Amino acid sequence: MNPASFNLKEIAISDTAIELLCFRIGLGVLILISSAPVCFSAPALMGPPVLFETDLANQPSDLLALTQAMRLPGMNLVGISIAPGNPPQASRLVHDLAHLAGRDEILVGQSEPTSGDHPWMNMGLLPDQPIHPATGSADLMISLSKKYPKELVVLATGPLTSLAKAIQSDSDFASRIKRVFISQAHLEGNEISSLSGDVQSASQVFSSTIPVTLLEERLATVPVLSSGCWMRLAAAHTSLTDYLLQHLAHAYPVVRPHIPIPACLAVAYLGQAATGTQISRPLSFQKGSFVETPQGQGRQYDLLTGVQSSMAMKTLEESIRDADQDFSTTFANLILSLKKLQRENLTKIQEALQEGAPVAEIPPGADPEKGFREQKLAYISWYIRLFNSIQDPVAEHFTVQLKETFLRMAGIGLVPPFEIYRDWSHGYDPGQPIHLRLGVSNQARMVLRDITLKADCGSQAASSRLAQTSEETTWIDLTLQPDGKANTLPNLVFSLEFSCGDVLFQKSLQVPLKTRDPMRIEAIRPFEDGLDVAIRVMEPVSLVATPADKPDAAMTSRIGSMLSWNRLNIPASDFGIRKGIQISFKGSSSRGSVYGLLEPATATFCPEPEGPSKSSCFADQRGDSWGWRTDGLSGASRIEYRVNTAGLPDMATGSCGITVDFYDEGDSLDTFRIEAASETAQFVPVTAWLIKGDATGWRRETFRLSPAAEELFRKRSVQWLRIDSHLDGDELIRSVAVHKM
Repeated sequence: MNPASFNLKEIAISDTAIELLCFRIGLGVLILISSAPVCFSAPALMGPPVLFETDLANQPSDLLALTQAMRLPGMNLVGISIAPGNPPQASRLVHDLAHLAGRDEILVGQSEPTSGDHPWMNMGLLPDQPIHPATGSADLMISLSKKYPKELVVLATGPLTSLAKAIQSDSDFASRIKRVFISQAHLEGNEISSLSGDVQSASQVFSSTIPVTLLEERLATVPVLSSGCWMRLAAAHTSLTDYLLQHLAHAYPVVRPHIPIPACLAVAYLGQAATGTQISRPLSFQKGSFVETPQGQGRQYDLLTGVQSSMAMKTLEESIRDADQDFSTTFANLILSLKKLQRENLTKIQEALQEGAPVAEIPPGADPEKGFREQKLAYISWYIRLFNSIQDPVAEHFTVQLKETFLRMAGIGLVPPFEIYRDWSHGYDPGQPIHLRLGVSNQARMVLRDITLKADCGSQAASSRLAQTSEETTWIDLTLQPDGKANTLPNLVFSLEFSCGDVLFQKSLQVPLKTRDPMRIEAIRPFEDGLDVAIRVMEPVSLVATPADKPDAAMTSRIGSMLSWNRLNIPASDFGIRKGIQISFKGSSSRGSVYGLLEPATATFCPEPEGPSKSSCFADQRGDSWGWRTDGLSGASRIEYRVNTAGLPDMATGSCGITVDFYDEGDSLDTFRIEAASETAQFVPVTAWLIKGDATGWRRETFRLSPAAEELFRKRSVQWLRIDSHLDGDELIRSVAVHKM
């Protein structure tokens, strides 16, 4: 069916005509979706109108919760207010985020901005964005409460100053608010940090008639942005995910990637994406703390419990990466903005819609989901060409939006070196060339033509061209030689240009160059009497090995070579106890440390950084136990083991299995691929698995070996085993065992 080929009488471009154009575009989208030959779950019912009161200066992770709220289908986010004490850039940051999320219509208010030092807010702000008129947070709250009387819900993650001011300014305000959600609360007399900045305002709000729900920390596990989620967001390669990760990397230079996102639970609950239970308790708010009181005393507060952290994180990740959400949001915004087009351009759009926007038929036997995606891509391309032909600022704006939607839907993006996602910078060794591997992701395997990939760092640039590709990922290697005479290192700019059909696309990404520390620990490997440490130094340093359980039992050695393996012998009494060893160095201009892990001399699988994959082999601790880390955020998502075949059981007959003991981050998935190889390093699959993260903690899983791997183990010709966590981040592997099943 042609969704826009209706027979309408010629009419002048009036408000009625504009409404008909909106109807045509909207109906076209609906017909396209309804003709999909795949099953879709029913969309979530829209929740109550929500105003999100955020304190980005003190809780930058609200960036993620805000994005989740903007893009969650069941979340009716109508406004965002920024708590007092935030710098003016906070408003600009929120407007940028709304623009990238396709939610320009969301109202933003800010009161009493300060000149606080929050440099991460200045990173990568979008250029050429309109100046939005200043609206006070309390004024925004009052305005929205009148628009949505007895419906508006306020979700607060910071001090309640603006809410108290609204209560003071409007005597009927409290009666118009349906409920206030406080995203972090303690019922053990501990001061609530988000409210401590203005206890008087909080007391005033809690003394009002507004119903209050507390997300009490003892009743819910606070969601955490794991390294796996971080990597999967990075792998999306969209403007939105790059913008988020750039700011979070600078806001959390130390604790990342395990960033707590307390507001995520409340957003999932209010957005109808997760269930929960509200239980009533009598409480008293005293000096910034909640205290439980006997029944009949104090005020009744509702406590939100039962919201699953893993479900909240799943909805956050999916809502940010959901290309279908971009499709529907872009066309909804297009319909809402038609009136802003110049009249003569509305006539052109009407004439084009008379002819009809094409929707290609899905060939018989084709994959339904892939075919439907191709239908949507063809539909978006038609509108890109239409708006490209119109000289109008509104049309130009939507051409950009439609192109971005097309790229997200097709999974096309600029793939920079993954190293940048660790701290949003690219390392540079002074005097050395920069070797780069850039890629073009193309999940829909579209035919891309005239591809140019370029890297630029000031006075030096390198580029490469390809005539055509339809590969899922295309890689190009480039080399740059920065100007060593410059006083400051320039930014490194990656750019991609290509054509798809007859439409030209451009993407760019900018990251700072950062001089790598010339003194650093490169890798660790265990051996029968201790640990070998590969360390790069430019001056003599002290190398110290400290058992994690014996901080006073440090062993020190002095080294001074450029790059070498240095042997740290550990007392024999420490063996037989699997524990972490902190390896640190200290020189006149630098210091650093990592952890290694003692392994028994008879270990069947011994981590080996000098193996075919050159993995760094660092360890980490979770709870009271240690494991080897895949370290995906540095691009080394693998652990490679040298196999001691003498430790293998007799597997001449029967089925063989492999058991892996690993740490489950409790996020949406745990994904691993295991491979084995002989001395030739020709790896064959052992097994691969995908496990839904339902709880945080150590767990053990057993799998059947593939026939090819089983043959290697039976013949005892296996020399290497590697575990690749791919896009699941920094995984910890405690032990591996191969056995008969």
